[in-house]
Parts: sequence; C-alpha cells; structure tokens
Amino acid sequence: MFSSFRNISSLTWFQVSVACLSLFALGWMDNARGPFFPMLLENTSTSSSEGSLFFALTSFVAIISSALASRIISAFGLKFLLILGGVLMTLSPFGLIALPTLSGALVTAFLFGGSLGLVAVGQNVLIGAIENEEFKRRFFSLLHCFYALAAMTAPLSVLYLRGVLPWNYILVAVSFLTLPFMFFIFFLKPSEKTQKAEAVDFELTPSKWTDPASFLWILFMSFYVSSELILSTRMVVLVKSFDKTFELASHHLFYFFFFMLCSRLLFFVFQFKSSAFKVLAFCVIGGFSSVVMGYTVDPLFFSVVGGFMGPVFPTVMEELSRSWPKRFDAMVSRVISLSSFFVVLTHMSVGRLTDIYGIQKSLIVVPILLTLSFSVLMYKRIKSV
Repeated sequence: MFSSFRNISSLTWFQVSVACLSLFALGWMDNARGPFFPMLLENTSTSSSEGSLFFALTSFVAIISSALASRIISAFGLKFLLILGGVLMTLSPFGLIALPTLSGALVTAFLFGGSLGLVAVGQNVLIGAIENEEFKRRFFSLLHCFYALAAMTAPLSVLYLRGVLPWNYILVAVSFLTLPFMFFIFFLKPSEKTQKAEAVDFELTPSKWTDPASFLWILFMSFYVSSELILSTRMVVLVKSFDKTFELASHHLFYFFFFMLCSRLLFFVFQFKSSAFKVLAFCVIGGFSSVVMGYTVDPLFFSVVGGFMGPVFPTVMEELSRSWPKRFDAMVSRVISLSSFFVVLTHMSVGRLTDIYGIQKSLIVVPILLTLSFSVLMYKRIKSV
C-alpha cells in the first residue's frame, strides 16, 4: 500500500509537510471564527449585523489577496508569498489583543483575510510544483486532509480556551500553530521566478480570460465551493430545524468534517486510476443524493455529504496542475479569487432567503448548486475543453 511512496524524495516530502502545516494553521483560524463570534458580540456589545463585518471583511480581503497572489509569485517567488502569508496570519490575532473592540476585530479580520488569500494559493502551488506527477492527486488529498482536521478540532479548542484565556486572546493560539510552518518555510528551496511579462500576459490578455477550459473550471468551482460552505456553515442551524438538540446538531457538523477527512485520506492512501471527470461526477452525484436523503430520510445524511465532497477540491487542483503546468499559480489564483467572490454573493443571497423562507427551504440552494456543478462538468465533458 505504502511501498510506492519509497521513491518520493525527501525534498518532496518536505514541500508537502510545509504545505500541510500551513493549511492546518489556516484552517484552524478559519473555523475558529464561528464559535468565537458569539463571544465577540457579547464582549463588545455589538449587534449581529455590525459583527458580520468580521466575516465580510475577511472574505473581501481574501478575494483581493488571492487575485494578487500570482503576481507576487511572479515578482518575488513562491517562498516570499508563503512567508508574507504566514507573517500576516501570525500577526492577525494581535488586532484584538491590542484593541478588544469591534475595531480590533476588523484589524484581525483584515490581516487574516490577507493571509487567507495568499496562503490558500501558495500551498496549492507548492504541491503543484512537486516532481512526482503521478502522486499529485494523492498529495493534494493529503494536503486538504489538514483543513478537515482543523475544522474538526478548532471549535473544540475554542471551547477549551474559553475557560483558560481572556476572550480576546483565544485566537492567539493560531500564532503558535504558525510557528512550525514559519520555521520550516525558511528551509524551502527558493522557487524559480517566472517572468513578469508572462504573468501579465496570462492575467490580462482577453483571450486568456475567455479561454473555455479555464472559465468552466472557475464556474464549476464557484458552484461547488458555494454548496460546501453554505451547508457546513449552516449545518447546526439546519439540523436543529428538524427538532434536534443543539448538541446533536453540533455532532452532525463534526461528522461532516470527519467524513471529509476520511475520504481525503482514502484518496491519499490508495492510488485511484479513475479520470478526474469520473471522480468529480461521482462526488457531485453522491453529494446531491445525500442532501436529498437528509431532507427525506434523516438529517444524518447531511453529514455524509462531507464524505462525497472531500475529494473534489484536491482532484480539481491536480487537474489544473496537469493542464496548466507552467502557469498553475495564475490558474489557482484566478479560480480561488473568483469562486470566493461568488461564495460571498451566494452567502448574502442565502441569508436573505433564510430571513424570508426559513433555513430548510433556503438550503434547497445546496442541491441546486450541485446540479449546476454537474451540468458544467457534463458540458465540459461533451465539449472536451
């Protein structure tokens, strides 16, 4: 099972380790904000609408920083990008420590948003640059296991730290999580800088922006990522609406990320020969079916969706690195920034629908988004672009 990994060089394992450490720290901070949010509102006497800026600002800055990531790599190299993202992530909690108010929270949100966009692009580019092409899908799966692991542990960590530290010091835990990442990154072999002219041409030439293959991947990821985030961020509220207790609903969210972790580990341990299309089609259809069964059979099937969604992001990253090996950084930057923008719009729309129709009816958006994802996938298959 693991004998095939013997030929992997120590340099490749080092690159993978740095990427995994960065995503765990990033994922912890990202998923700690949810359980931290009520404490922010309570201790700063802030309304929910004002406090929502804590999330909105992070998303907005992340869109900008991920869009700029490719240019930073082209100008200064991948190592510089990861160091910059790590520094911003490390410093982000200190906005609240220096100023335990909504203003301090917005400073934290701004800094973390900058690191979120940069590191999200950088860690995928780092895996895309490994020398063993046949192992890329497996290493992308391993990388994104650490996000699922962080999503499982962050809420529990916040609950523990709540009784140990002052409320505005809780997020400082991420500073310690970034220390291994920040230490090892200085030993990375500097990446080769791409030419500025090439990056500008790729980014700005109209024909590149309207390239059917890249556009369809952006469209697919926009629909898919929105469905995943809408379901996971509203899982507790959705399950509670089926007359379940808060504790049981929280367990459903834990199982969502547990199943996601298991499926990604499965794709790391075993080398599946199936094409990217077959993997993605299976995952989208399985996710759609599980959502429907969650509504009609038992809410536990909402958690099962995580298992089907797990392999999607790693598989898409592997496919992008194979299709655009020389400009993978620009493709990742474009896909993450534009899909993140779509996510923000979808979140706002679902929030409005929830106010009008309730959580159960509004989350019908999730199977609709999965249907759109599958439609894009089928169109891409038919057109072979």
